[in-house]
Amino acid sequence: MEEITLYDKTGMPVAYVIKDGTIYLFNGKPVGYIYADKLLYTFSGQHIGWFDKGWVKDINGSSI
Repeated sequence: MEEITLYDKTGMPVAYVIKDGTIYLFNGKPVGYIYADKLLYTFSGQHIGWFDKGWVKDINGSSI
């Protein structure tokens, strides 16, 4: 996976993903990870959504 920036609905950058799939907030706090280039999980193992074509979607399929 390439390093990318994640944005909210208003276009503000809110987090970034490093090459190993770990998601960090801009304050440096790691908050989860992307598994298999598409599944989003917290570090406690909770599935929270999907990463699809640059979009983050919650477990209901809504863009977040």
